[in-house]
Amino acid sequence: MSNFNRLERVLARFLSYFPGVKNTIKRIYQFINYYLYKKNYNHKVNYSLIEVSTSSQETFFGYYDKSPENIEGRYIIFQRTSLSTLKKPNSKYEIEIILKGNHTGTESVVGKSHAYNWQQGTKLQWISKNEFIYNFFDKKSNTYKSKVIDAVIQKEKQIINYPIYDCFKDEYALSLNFIRLNQLRPDYGYRNIDKEINYENNLDDGIFKINLKINTSKMILSIQDVINFSPVKTMTGAKHKLNHIMISPNGDEFIFMHRWLISGGKRFDRLFVCDQKGQNLKLISDEGMVSHCCWNGNNEIIGFLRQKSHGDSFYRINIRNNMIDLLSEKLLNYNDGHPSVFKNHMIFDSYPNRSRLKHLYIYNIVTNEVREIGEFYESLKYFNETRCDLHPKWNCDGKKIFIDSVHEGKRKLYKINIDS
Repeated sequence: MSNFNRLERVLARFLSYFPGVKNTIKRIYQFINYYLYKKNYNHKVNYSLIEVSTSSQETFFGYYDKSPENIEGRYIIFQRTSLSTLKKPNSKYEIEIILKGNHTGTESVVGKSHAYNWQQGTKLQWISKNEFIYNFFDKKSNTYKSKVIDAVIQKEKQIINYPIYDCFKDEYALSLNFIRLNQLRPDYGYRNIDKEINYENNLDDGIFKINLKINTSKMILSIQDVINFSPVKTMTGAKHKLNHIMISPNGDEFIFMHRWLISGGKRFDRLFVCDQKGQNLKLISDEGMVSHCCWNGNNEIIGFLRQKSHGDSFYRINIRNNMIDLLSEKLLNYNDGHPSVFKNHMIFDSYPNRSRLKHLYIYNIVTNEVREIGEFYESLKYFNETRCDLHPKWNCDGKKIFIDSVHEGKRKLYKINIDS
C-alpha cells in the first residue's frame, strides 16, 4: 500500500510542472526517508523465489506485458550482460540473448545485440511456440533491425529489416521510431544512432506495421494524425512521441500512448485505441495522465490513469462503449504499478516506498481481494534510466510470475511459483 500521504502526492503533482527541480528534491527526499525507515532485510516472499539463471552475470527480461517462458513451458528467454546495470546502457557494449531449457537447465547464447535498454531490453518476445524475436543494430546499414531465432535448432531463422515493438504471433509487428524515442525518453530508446529529429515534421513519423511473413513495413498512423485528433493548446510547439504499443489478444486492435512535452519539460498523456490497419482511431483517456495499462480480453483495458471521479488509480475501460469505471475502491490506497491479467487475477507492483522496498501484489477481480506476494529492496544507486522495476509477468498457465529485481545487489531475473 502507499507509504506516501495525500499532501506528498499533491506536492509531487505540483512539482511535475518543474521536472528539473522535482528530480533534485525527489532524490534528497528519498535519501532522508530511507535512513529514517530502512529495514534489516532485502526481500520477503510468501512463495518460492528462484533465480532463473545460474550465471554470475546480471540478467533481466524487460517489460511486464510478455512472458519469458514459451507457451509449452519448455524454454525461457532472457538477456545477460557483463556491463554493470548501475551504469546507463552503452551502445559500445553488447548484451547476450540467452535461451534456457526449462527441463535441462542448459543456458545457451543464441544472439547478441547492441540495441537495448534496461527497462525493455531488446523487446525480446516469443512469436510462436518455438520462435522468438529481438532487436539489434546493424552496423553495415546503420539501422535497427530484428532477428527471429528458432529455439529448437538454436539458430537464426530470419532477419527482419525493421525493429519491432510489439508482435501478433509470427504474423505482424508494430513499431515506432526508436531514434525519436531515445531523444525524448531514453529509458526506452536505443543509443546507436545519433540523428537530429525535426520535431516540427510529424507527418513522416508514427506507428509502422511490419509484415513478418514478407518482411515489409508501412506507416499506418502518423504522429500528425494523432495530434489532429482533438488537439489542445499545449500541443502547439511541443515535442510529440508515441509509445507503449500493446496489441489486443486477438490481434485486431492495439492501444498506444500519445505524449507531448512543452517548454520546461512538463509532460501530457493521452491513451488511444486503433485497429491493426491504423483506422478507427479512438481517444479513450485524456485527463492528462496515463501510466501503465494492459488488455483484459479484447474489449477492456485496465490501466493506472487519472480521472475526475477518483483521481489517480486503476480503472477499467470498455473500448466499445467508452465507459471508464474505477477498478476497485480497495485499490485507491495503492500507487502506480505495472498490471497484468491472467483470467480473474491481476498482478501489479509498486515503486520503492520510504524503505526502498517495492511490493508485489495479486488482485482477484471477482472477489475484490488483494494479497501481497512479496517485497523487494532497491538501492538508491539505481535511479532514472538504471532503475529496476519489478515488471511482473505471468507465464502462460498462470502458475509462475517472473520479475526483474536488484534486491541482492545485481539485476537478476527471478521466477515465483504460485501454483499452490
